[in-house]
Amino acid sequence: AAVATPAAFRHLKVSADNTLERVVATLKEARAPHRTIGAATQTDAAGVHGVSMDDDFLDVTFPVIEDAWATSLGAAIWPSSLAIACLLRKAAGALAGRRVLELGSGLGLGGCACAAAGAEVLMTDVDEDIVTSLKKTCEDYDGACAANIDWEDPNTFDEEGAYDVVIGSDVAYETDVVPALIDVVDAHLAAEGVMLIVGERKRFALRHFCEEMPAHYTESLDFDLFREVVTGGTGGARPLPEIFGIAAVAFSRSRAALDEFLSHLELSNDGD
Repeated sequence: AAVATPAAFRHLKVSADNTLERVVATLKEARAPHRTIGAATQTDAAGVHGVSMDDDFLDVTFPVIEDAWATSLGAAIWPSSLAIACLLRKAAGALAGRRVLELGSGLGLGGCACAAAGAEVLMTDVDEDIVTSLKKTCEDYDGACAANIDWEDPNTFDEEGAYDVVIGSDVAYETDVVPALIDVVDAHLAAEGVMLIVGERKRFALRHFCEEMPAHYTESLDFDLFREVVTGGTGGARPLPEIFGIAAVAFSRSRAALDEFLSHLELSNDGD
């Protein structure tokens, strides 16, 4: 059964039968071949995850969080986190000086990309071990900090004001989290702020999330991500890159603000 659209967004919904499949069918980027979102190199060595991009926009390392792995999927680098970092690199010019909230940060790769672009970033997660690790990561960036936010507990929401950009990767993983995800975005997004949620396009929950967002103020675009994973002890051998299908969902209460953000990503659509 479909999840009811929260009251906060219901008044913006244009048509009740506007499904994700209909939205995607109108977008050039969703037709084969998919646009390439970018390429990233992931290094897995003893006790450390590393991520780098060809143009040196981002070159970060994260400690392997052994204690957190048993309780949180956020203790790993997933393709969607690499994908959102690639997208945010494209939007770097629109992020400088902006307030950014990252939901379900995990290791915080998306937040690091925003901080590298000069944004003021709050990285968040529900897992306390993950938040402890995020606070250490934030020490490498001016204007970055970390906190606990539980989407189902409004008492944990940030009360310091609305955010210009709200981001998340692999946060719409199960359909039962969609109502809470919509609520937490609604609670933190500024009137002309922009949300960017990224995930693997095979995830049904991400499609469901897009269906529940106001159609006229939402864009869904498909991409391919190339990931190269270099494991310690390979003796310098370079593996063949893996290809992942990625979907990006962007939303704003202001259509003008949404179109401007998409233009920075080079994702605007002719005739839209």
